Amino acid sequence: MLTIALFQQVFAAKNDSLNYKHRWFVYWGYNREFFSNSNINLKGTGYDLNFYQVKARDKPYPFNLKNYVDPNSITVAQYDYRVGYCLNEKIGFSFGLDHMKYILDNSQFARVSGYMNADPKFSNPTAQTFDYSKPIELTKDFLYLTHTNGLNLLSADMDYRSKLFQNHFIKINLNSGIGVAGMVTRTQVRLEGYGHDNYFHLCGYAASTYQGLEFVFGKYFFIRPQIRLGWINLPAFLINSKDMPDRGKENFAFVEAMVVAGSYFNWPTFKKHH
Repeated sequence: MLTIALFQQVFAAKNDSLNYKHRWFVYWGYNREFFSNSNINLKGTGYDLNFYQVKARDKPYPFNLKNYVDPNSITVAQYDYRVGYCLNEKIGFSFGLDHMKYILDNSQFARVSGYMNADPKFSNPTAQTFDYSKPIELTKDFLYLTHTNGLNLLSADMDYRSKLFQNHFIKINLNSGIGVAGMVTRTQVRLEGYGHDNYFHLCGYAASTYQGLEFVFGKYFFIRPQIRLGWINLPAFLINSKDMPDRGKENFAFVEAMVVAGSYFNWPTFKKHH
């Protein structure tokens, strides 16, 4: 009987359709990313290097139950979560995290300028000056750089919802919005062996816009396929420990494709008893 009652509540009649005003929502899902080329500067004691128009990619994990369902490992993949509040039928606000991953492509050739002093901290401790006109291969032995734990976009978004279709079973909306974010990364850098698997730290900011469809089933559950477009600026990511002066900087555009599932709900209230 309980199962039947829940089923009737979720797939309610048309006259009992979802009212968004003053309702909360949460969602969880997964994403893929695509990055523009970027210019990267790595600077510290004894070196100052610029890498031009460097290519990078994300790091999707194989789709299986362990990576995407097992509670012990679901945060290994590229995931999204968010909690939000609907101010009215059209406008809402939300706060959440898009856990993206960024890996420099070590199969590429790139133009490099700058210098490295003869320092024993490097695997090749000889003085080097780089000529911009001569592209070099960015092998892992020379430069390894990732934001894989990750490239975390911690954003506040404003949503705008437009109703496209509705019947007694499903409602389809067009969701659009804008967001601003702080970028929290845990970066790994190895410049000729020199670097560190670093700490989580706030090292940049981002702005983005997004759009996608929302399929609402009954009054509570929804699925959203969505695209987020944005710009990320990282002016001070760590190369070595946070106590060292070494810092890196880069900025790039990104496209994030995601599919999330979630639920609308009312915040619980408790009546006073006299």
